[in-house]
Amino acid sequence: MALLFIDGFDHYATADITKKWTASSGSVINASAGRGGGGALGVGAGGSNTKRVLVGSYGTLIAGFRYQPNALHSANNIIFRFDEGATNHIMLRLNNSTSKIDVYRGGSTLLGSTASTFALSAFTYVEIKVVIHDTTGSITIKLNGSGTADLTLTNIDTRNGGTGVIDTIYFGDPGTFAGNAFYDDFYLVDTSGSTNNDFLGDCRVDTLLPNGDGNYSQFTPSTGSTHYTLVDESTPNTTDYNDGAAVGDRDSYTMGNLTALTSQTVYGVQVNAALNKDDAGSKGAATFVRSSGTNGDGSGAALSTSQTYVRQIFETDPNGSIAWTESTVNAMEAGVKVTA
Repeated sequence: MALLFIDGFDHYATADITKKWTASSGSVINASAGRGGGGALGVGAGGSNTKRVLVGSYGTLIAGFRYQPNALHSANNIIFRFDEGATNHIMLRLNNSTSKIDVYRGGSTLLGSTASTFALSAFTYVEIKVVIHDTTGSITIKLNGSGTADLTLTNIDTRNGGTGVIDTIYFGDPGTFAGNAFYDDFYLVDTSGSTNNDFLGDCRVDTLLPNGDGNYSQFTPSTGSTHYTLVDESTPNTTDYNDGAAVGDRDSYTMGNLTALTSQTVYGVQVNAALNKDDAGSKGAATFVRSSGTNGDGSGAALSTSQTYVRQIFETDPNGSIAWTESTVNAMEAGVKVTA
């Protein structure tokens, strides 16, 4: 898999950030500050950050996100970090004098700066490719889906200690110099596989919510007999729900449609389900998609009594293992399967 993670920040509230991200300090979800009036992650000054510890470790990663600085910090706005545990390899800062992005190794060694400047209160799509190495490291930054790099650094030292991998990413900074900014439409890919293994360009992440009962209704509704209305909230809750018990049981839902596309690519579908167990003992579940009668199952995850997101990325349509299209996404079902 090359597409590791996406987030449009539309389907959860500030209190839910740590259900999806590893940790958060001072960050908020603003329900209307994102692209087209959707949700956005807000990171404030003074050590605000949102962190994710990755499942694996990577020598090369590509990240893309919509970035809107709202105010300038006196010590420069820290935008994004690529870390290995407690070791910061690469840090992006918005320079409060030049309004350009400065790229640092370890937060103190300036490696280079973008040619373009950034305006306050305006979104720019930022993509950065980082290769960690002592001598042949490289950094490339592209803006707004341009095929031309705004910054290219090659044969440089991008490793700041450790073993030379990235296993943690941050929006903002765990120190004291995070900047006041909004983020939206985030993706993270590695270089494995034959697709989604390099810059994707200016992307958007659309959130689709259940709008009908699907092929499977094997869970027990907490109230009534309609399943999808208990899980169609944009922000997860535990007030109403569908309860799966037996291993192999499934619940699936038809989903809303994508905002109309114009000759654009669907890079993948990520199914997110806010889940928890309600009793002692082990319990597991996985998300899945159903397309034209064919199921694509995600990997099972152990549940706890605290609600968390179980997610899976499906880069291809399980009906033929082919690329998704607008019509196949609009016709698919998404759901949850009990795995343990």
